[in-house]
Amino acid sequence: MLFGYIFKSTLLVVSYFVILFVVVLTLTSGLNGFSSSFLSLPVRRKYIATKDTTLFADFSADGQYQNLKAYTLSSFNSEQAKLLTNTLLYPPSERQTRYSAGAKGQNLQRGEILSPSDPRLSLAYEEFPLHSFETLIQRANELREEHSSQIAADEGPVTREATRRGKLVDLGSGAGRLVVYGALVNGGLSGWDVHGIEILAELHNVAQEILKRAVSQQIFSSSASGRDDGNCSEENNAVGSIQLHLGSAKTCASKGILKDADIIFCYSTVLPAPDFNVEWGAPMLSLEWSELLSTSCPKGCLVITTDRVLNPIHGWILLDKMEVDNPALFGSTGYIHLLNQKPC
Repeated sequence: MLFGYIFKSTLLVVSYFVILFVVVLTLTSGLNGFSSSFLSLPVRRKYIATKDTTLFADFSADGQYQNLKAYTLSSFNSEQAKLLTNTLLYPPSERQTRYSAGAKGQNLQRGEILSPSDPRLSLAYEEFPLHSFETLIQRANELREEHSSQIAADEGPVTREATRRGKLVDLGSGAGRLVVYGALVNGGLSGWDVHGIEILAELHNVAQEILKRAVSQQIFSSSASGRDDGNCSEENNAVGSIQLHLGSAKTCASKGILKDADIIFCYSTVLPAPDFNVEWGAPMLSLEWSELLSTSCPKGCLVITTDRVLNPIHGWILLDKMEVDNPALFGSTGYIHLLNQKPC
């Protein structure tokens, strides 16, 4: 009886100090400091880190860039797309292979524990839930339609082809899982062009192999006509496409991949957030990200970030925020921004 009382009392005291530690750490270091400290604890982690210094530099000395393109001749409903993605193209049995590819590309040793100051911690590879991705994309598209008429009234109609079809970009696409799913749901005639940008060659190669598998299974096509005759004119192509790009964000922006984007998704949860936006109540991404996107994207582009916001000084306004499921982090907040003012 006495032993049980002492045990319960000790447990309550320990719990109190743990809660106190979390509160103090959050207040003194901000949410970003807390998450960095938490991720540095010696526990079994799913995350794969990369090097922050390569995010805005060229991928290699010669600015390495590659891309692979296929076409989406038909579209699927969300349940069909999830089934194809989760069972045929990205089965759980291959998940460890994808994580290992990322670890190899980032020189992360097996069992290595990273400190909060390690620059490789600035970007983590994790497979974002498909249903959460779809929820955020659907809401962003609703907001896009609401604001497109106002933008057209202010600046006149935009004639670029991507406006008719729509262009979705996953910035930091890893093994291409969200890109493939987005193309399956939004493809078909007059569908969207869906692009993935990935900096690590090892993950890009995995994505390429999966896309080739999807082509061989006739889920996608290697030509816009559905035939491998190579005679289809790009200008007359009326079907949606899927493209995988290898390169840094800066390199791919210089190739014009973002210049006609309608919606950009960025899983930004562990990207550097040195400041806190009090008005929006969220950690704020470093200026490089906000500036790169504002200078590379068209006015009216919507950017979705997770657990971080863009800096409003570069013309971004926050239209909406949504709590979404993310088991890896006990949930995430998606922030939907509109580029309302291009930099002078």
